[in-house]
Amino acid sequence: MKIPILSIRVLQERDRGRSESDPWRRSRKCLPGLLAFIALLLLAGCATGPRAYIEPPALSAERRAQRNDQVFDRAWKLVDERFFDAKFRGVDWPAMKAKYRPQAEAAADDAALYRVLNTMLAELK
Repeated sequence: MKIPILSIRVLQERDRGRSESDPWRRSRKCLPGLLAFIALLLLAGCATGPRAYIEPPALSAERRAQRNDQVFDRAWKLVDERFFDAKFRGVDWPAMKAKYRPQAEAAADDAALYRVLNTMLAELK
């Protein structure tokens, strides 16, 4: 039994009639243009630079005290509800609230507020 051997020329002649009707062949012609378009879109997204940071307006003394109270109360309540030791390692937790809340309310900025919170939490060590 002889196996027919197809030459490249025979295959080229066979495919010559299909090249215009083959949708894959047409799409391969569009591929470089499509890749260039995608690259252009990606570069256009990178063309905008980061905006300068704008500091938010300072809070009034009343609003600062209000915000400090909210943050302090939320932090105290979170520890009260979720601390692993129900006895708070022997610390009187409600007394810590009474001791540190006035300091938190008087904090001039976020850094001072968080120092008060960290001092209060350090009592639990």
